[in-house]
Amino acid sequence: MVRSIFRKLIKADEGVTALDYGLITALFGIVALTEAALAGTALQAMFQGPAAAMDPVALIAQQGGNGNGNS
Repeated sequence: MVRSIFRKLIKADEGVTALDYGLITALFGIVALTEAALAGTALQAMFQGPAAAMDPVALIAQQGGNGNGNS
């Protein structure tokens, strides 16, 4: 009885199998990781400009001072 059930499972090629679900899941995972990496790069670039503008050392250098109040 167990053998006949096992043979039916092996011969069954109707519908979606676990392998198909695994491949689809792997594809979604790759796409999600790629999108996260691209979004991270875009966010980093977006915040680098304002972060550099707020850097006190950069502001002092732009103003031509030496940082101790004496220009």
